[in-house]
Amino acid sequence: MLLEGESYGTGLIQQLQCEYANYRLSDTVLYAALRFLESEGAVCGSWHKGKGRGRPRRVYQLNLAWHDEARKLAQLWRDFTTQQQQKRFSVAA
Repeated sequence: MLLEGESYGTGLIQQLQCEYANYRLSDTVLYAALRFLESEGAVCGSWHKGKGRGRPRRVYQLNLAWHDEARKLAQLWRDFTTQQQQKRFSVAA
């Protein structure tokens, strides 16, 4: 999802729920993964103040050097979810 642009944690979870309704990801797991990716240099996070009186949010962006690896991982995810969906349809039929 970060290949498409920067986002904040809650936005990533909402997008995941929208695009992959059968998969759940807790805040705890997501933020642990983002911290790990940040420590590895794959993503960088920075604080952005929201409009008005909104609280600051940590916004994450994929580092350019990691785009190729991220594309490979994204393809693995798409292949996995497609296979799972096909299995569900074949069992239902």
